[in-house]
This record gives sequence, C-alpha cells and structure tokens, in this order.
Amino acid sequence: MTKTCTICEETKSLEDFAKNKACKLGRRNQCNKCQTQYNKRLKYSQEYYESNREVMRYNSHKLYTRKSGAKGSHTLQEWLDLKNQYGHTCPRCGVKEPNIKLSTDHIIPLSQGGLNYISNIQPLCKPCNSSKHVRTIKFSPIASQNITCQSNEIS
Repeated sequence: MTKTCTICEETKSLEDFAKNKACKLGRRNQCNKCQTQYNKRLKYSQEYYESNREVMRYNSHKLYTRKSGAKGSHTLQEWLDLKNQYGHTCPRCGVKEPNIKLSTDHIIPLSQGGLNYISNIQPLCKPCNSSKHVRTIKFSPIASQNITCQSNEIS
C-alpha cells in the first residue's frame, strides 16, 4: 500500500510513514523525511526563542501596538534602557527580575489615546499591570511603593 505525504506530496510506501493510530491507514500524514526536517526547524525555533526571549517579546508588543493603530514607536534598546533605569524592578511592588517578567505598561493607555513612545511607557510586572487596568498612573523609578501583588513570582 502507498500513501501521499501532505508536505512534499510524494506518494510513498507505508513504511516511509511513522505509525499513528489516529491517522488514516494508521500512519502519520507526513513522511519520515519531512517530519525529520520539521522537527529540526522546530528545535531551532525553540532554541532561538529561548536565547532571544527579550527580542521576541518586544516584537510581539510591536505587532500588537501596530494592529491596535497606536501612534508612535520605540526601539528595543530604548526599552532595555528604561528597564535599566528602573533597576529591572517593578516600581509598584518592588520585585526584581528574574523573579518576575517586566511587561510594557502604557502610562496613558492606548485605549484612551496614549502613544507608544518610550516617554509613555513604564515597566510593570504582569499582576501590577493588570491591576492598573485603564487608569493613568505614573510610578516613580526610584521610590517603590512596596505594594504586594498577588502571584508576582514566576513559577
């Protein structure tokens, strides 16, 4: 018996496909060669993401703000400098990275006409950012208010 690979579209014998009871004829839909190539690309992507996590998060934020129609932009270097200015610490609860992940918070929310320039951004941990909602609050980078937030530690 033969089966056609959904990736390369070549017709091959069933032995060229890994077993999988959930698939048609009890074999995967991708041939072993295509599956191996896919696994290599996947592994590379995961390694790249792990070693470039900050870049990936920045690009994700950039895409979000562009889709939302926000005016203004800032560079990754400006974001890293801002985090450094705040001492890699959430100014609301005082917890430092790497115990938390700092996220981009717009002082004047985008939904209320705020801009995506670095002057309208402050680093907050996700729980503090979520509790701020759409309020306009500027936290000082020096004096943390030491407010404890729920589940602010990375698990």
